[in-house]
Amino acid sequence: MKQIAPLYALERELREIDAPPEKRAAERNEKPRPLADAFFKELERKAKDSENPPLNKLRNAIDYALERKDTLMHWLDNPAVPMDNNHVERTIRPLTIGRKNCLFIGAPEAGDARPSSIRWWRSANVWE
Repeated sequence: MKQIAPLYALERELREIDAPPEKRAAERNEKPRPLADAFFKELERKAKDSENPPLNKLRNAIDYALERKDTLMHWLDNPAVPMDNNHVERTIRPLTIGRKNCLFIGAPEAGDARPSSIRWWRSANVWE
């Protein structure tokens, strides 16, 4: 968390000043890139470490991150890409919770209609 907190602080700062893409790209290359590079070097070191055998859960997580390194680092190269997808998660959470709740709504037709109306409402809110 100590390594990730400065990254979120920088993104918050860039968002607050409504930084243009050029400034966002320059800031991301100056501060977060060295941290991200160091993080992945540490993961590579831990992957080679004999204390983390291939069937270890930590090793599985390390391998997963290393296999997706290019994808995970894409936000550093493209200023239009957010650092995380929390905004998408927050948008779809009510849909998934609503879909689960609709299992117990009473009539099968109502259960089918409710998620559609929620999806329409959430997408309308995003475009406001």
